[in-house]
Amino acid sequence: MISEAHLQSACCDLVADVARLSGKVQLKVAGTSMVPALWPGDLVTVRNCQPSELAPDSIVVFRQNQRLVVHRMLRREAGRIVTRGDARPCLDPPVPADQIIGCVEAATRNGRPVRLRPWPWQTSVAWLLRRSAWATSFYLRLISRFRRFSVAGPVLGL
Repeated sequence: MISEAHLQSACCDLVADVARLSGKVQLKVAGTSMVPALWPGDLVTVRNCQPSELAPDSIVVFRQNQRLVVHRMLRREAGRIVTRGDARPCLDPPVPADQIIGCVEAATRNGRPVRLRPWPWQTSVAWLLRRSAWATSFYLRLISRFRRFSVAGPVLGL
């Protein structure tokens, strides 16, 4: 029987290969680390790109521990990319260039385009979510009443 880690690794390889060969790949966001900019169920279009093309504040897709992560690039540090999810309090470990799949060039939510650069209100909400687990839980539950997803149970993925 194939282990879950092997399946996740194969999925990461497949996404990376599709992005490299066709130039783009579409993925569905599964986690809440990029709330309020990206929500579970949003469809992101990832363009294959070189790490040198990435600029601070862009949203990147990279491989980390046999899974794909969609987070915002903050800066470069010693040839690596430093990222963090908008709603996460801690920075991710620096990402080596060979783990970068690409950059998010577009996103849609319920068929409508999503702005990738954060609005000032989103930056303020993200700041609050990074500092309070209670605020994060409250915000996700409040918004889930108006969205087509539920935050009940474990959230897997990005």
